[in-house]
Amino acid sequence: MIEKQTSISELIEIKGVTGVYEVDADGFLLDSLDIGIEDKEAVAAVSAITTITSEKIGKVLGLGKLAWILLEFNSGKMIIARQEEKILVIITNNHVLLGDVIIKLKNESSV
Repeated sequence: MIEKQTSISELIEIKGVTGVYEVDADGFLLDSLDIGIEDKEAVAAVSAITTITSEKIGKVLGLGKLAWILLEFNSGKMIIARQEEKILVIITNNHVLLGDVIIKLKNESSV
């Protein structure tokens, strides 16, 4: 879990990041910055379900708290991170340096 609040405006500035969303635990979109993503509400809802499911798997396996989830696709990546009561969703293209995103998340947290 990301302990401190990472600003979505800070994340969208990272080269290769194309969308950043703040989602509540029920899957409702709270805030977003993106480049032309149409169905933001669907992204929000599915990200919340993915987070909750992943947290339960981690608990069953005794792995501790979820830090983030990385999904890789042919045309980009998606990072989902729990941020206290919110879920942070970061969408990228294939040119992103994931280390830049992870460092930003870690610098803003105690993970």
